Amino acid sequence: MSRLLFLIGKAAGNIVTRPLAAISSFLSLFLLFLLFDLVWIGTLTASHYYDQMIANIDMEIFIDDRLPDSTTSVLSAALRRLDGVATVEYVSRDDARARLYNLMGSDLLEGFDENPLPRSLIVTFKQELLNSMWLERFTNNVKRLQGVAEIFYARDWLNKAQTGKMIVGRVLLFLGLVIFLASGLNLIQTVRLSMRARWAELMQLNLLGAGRRFCALPYWLEGVFFAVVSAVAGWCIIMYGSLYLSYGDIIITYPSLIQILYFCLGAGAVGLLGAYVGSRRAL
Repeated sequence: MSRLLFLIGKAAGNIVTRPLAAISSFLSLFLLFLLFDLVWIGTLTASHYYDQMIANIDMEIFIDDRLPDSTTSVLSAALRRLDGVATVEYVSRDDARARLYNLMGSDLLEGFDENPLPRSLIVTFKQELLNSMWLERFTNNVKRLQGVAEIFYARDWLNKAQTGKMIVGRVLLFLGLVIFLASGLNLIQTVRLSMRARWAELMQLNLLGAGRRFCALPYWLEGVFFAVVSAVAGWCIIMYGSLYLSYGDIIITYPSLIQILYFCLGAGAVGLLGAYVGSRRAL
């Protein structure tokens, strides 16, 4: 117990006796972790936006003109039995004409003896299944049903949305690796310079029988302290700002508390690794 208290006191003394170096290390790590936090939030917000847009995708299935109106209910029932279908809405020729009127602001079919617009079924899906590959398989299954003339959904837009979501995720991964690497290099240099500044003291401890690991432990604790405090401070600033900032119609998506906790633990692991490498280079 006395050894642990000695190591903690030694780590605290290293920070207090060099306040400018400590503040410099804290600020640099704080800015790096804050940058990652903002990129993380931006990525989650963009992904949530894409998910909302994808959730609004529906499929319009046009019915063969030769199929009598009385049998369209059979096709509707067959579609409802397919996996992933949430609702099926029947659009008659009159409904299609009304939708065209609402869209254009005038009746473009005035003067026609018969309504030439096709009948259709609008299918909505369960959100957890929506992706381009699943919709392709669903389309192939629908084509086998009797009475289906044509199938339409926003295939190109869905592919672009999924590509955009994938790119956003890769940007987060790349920036995360760069930021954590920069944080580790910062801690390596900080611990290395701190140990060099106390080289005579470390040699005295070594002569008294202290091993290299015992001499390096206070600096490991110092690295973990800087990393964890910087990570926590970044999230405190963001959470405080979220209480007073408004973004209009944009819904900002934040990580969960457990994800933030894992991030802070990860920052501590980076601090420990950086301090370990820095101490190995110094001793």
